[in-house]
Amino acid sequence: MSGTTARTIDGGRDTADPLVSGILAPVRCYEVQLRLAELGITHLVEVGPAGHLAGLARRTVPDLEARTVAQPDDPPAWSRSTARSGHDLGPPPVTVVRRETDGRTLAPPTGDGSDPPPPAWCRVMTLPVAIAGLGAHLPARVVTNGDLAEVLDTSDEWIRSRTGIRERHYVAADEATSDLAAHAGKAALADAGLGVEDISAIIVATTTPDHTVPGTAPLVAARLGTEVAAFDLNAACSGFLYGLRVGSAMVATGEGPVLVIGAETLSRIVDHNDRSVAVLFGDGAGAAVLVPDAGASMGPFELGADGVEPSMLWTCAGGSRTPVDDAVLEAGTHFLTMRGGDVYRNAVSRMTQAARGVLERAQLGVDDIDLFVGHQANVRILDAVVARLGLDPARSHVTVDRHGNTSAASIPMALTDARDAGRLSPGDTVLLAAFGAGLTWAACVLTWNPTAAAGEGG
Repeated sequence: MSGTTARTIDGGRDTADPLVSGILAPVRCYEVQLRLAELGITHLVEVGPAGHLAGLARRTVPDLEARTVAQPDDPPAWSRSTARSGHDLGPPPVTVVRRETDGRTLAPPTGDGSDPPPPAWCRVMTLPVAIAGLGAHLPARVVTNGDLAEVLDTSDEWIRSRTGIRERHYVAADEATSDLAAHAGKAALADAGLGVEDISAIIVATTTPDHTVPGTAPLVAARLGTEVAAFDLNAACSGFLYGLRVGSAMVATGEGPVLVIGAETLSRIVDHNDRSVAVLFGDGAGAAVLVPDAGASMGPFELGADGVEPSMLWTCAGGSRTPVDDAVLEAGTHFLTMRGGDVYRNAVSRMTQAARGVLERAQLGVDDIDLFVGHQANVRILDAVVARLGLDPARSHVTVDRHGNTSAASIPMALTDARDAGRLSPGDTVLLAAFGAGLTWAACVLTWNPTAAAGEGG
């Protein structure tokens, strides 16, 4: 089957053309899944190495047996024909057949935009992955708006009316991002009932690493007492959702449980004399343990980036483009700066667009969403996104008033807070959306604790 057209192919030139076009065109996973369901496939063998079609088929067609082989002549044999080498490949162990599905068949996609949405049993682009545990950690020091008003030309009323923030947390002089991340990671593992020996990888989403080199994730792994794969991911405030996407893919392909952490010490990169940014940001960490779960639904995801205007929200100096020197320190260009109006407009637009995208791909409406957790940057941004989506504001969970903007840590901390407040029930449909420097944006839909909803566990 062609990944670019979803058309079944027989061989010869009919095979070569899709292979060539596949290099030039994206895989149209939606159409491929519709076609697989329409064919009523019960068994499928894909010649690897990717295994994409086999994975799509398993998620689309009930009771499908699918496997991937590296080469056509690898065992198990899959064709009655004779290889060019002259070796007999033997009888096929699997057969592609047409099957009655109690009326659950779909017409081949027309490709002209007129195709009806697939039914619930043919949902697309989800992974059998669940969040088994959550954890969060905040530094002990609380900085209120009143504290900032003592050193800045501002007031509690001014900050609240423009941001919704009333307090945030700052790290102590001897604390760093890895310290917060390790605390959150330990809490998430305990919540999941797992030990560090049970995980296969650690992903730390952060824009404030302990060092340029090495990454923060290996330091967190050492603090937790493991030598599993550990790496950083920097997509700014969208980082946790990027990490959730990467970690879910690792779990879904057999890597075992993955610990995804969002952690930030933004108080270290803001100019505390600059009212436009000093009042917004705080420190903290949140974590999630991802595990395989055949009844779960993680996704679809929508990720994007636009690096045309990075100066909208950035630290100009401190990297390879502009190393820190005396002139940088004098000018203060190693601090975080932002163009507030531009950031607001792009955040509302991109988060709304990404959220609508995943809802459309999941064939869900806003009324199907039990809880919305957006990036906790500013209550005005959250309110605007909720209004544009047409979502009941009561279904949006807000923590920015207590945490400030904690970048990659904000969504996992807000999820933990929502769970602890009793706002997440087994089987709930949760919508997540974020926007950050880069510019980056992300959204996803997930089912909360589906195993517990089925009465199979806690």
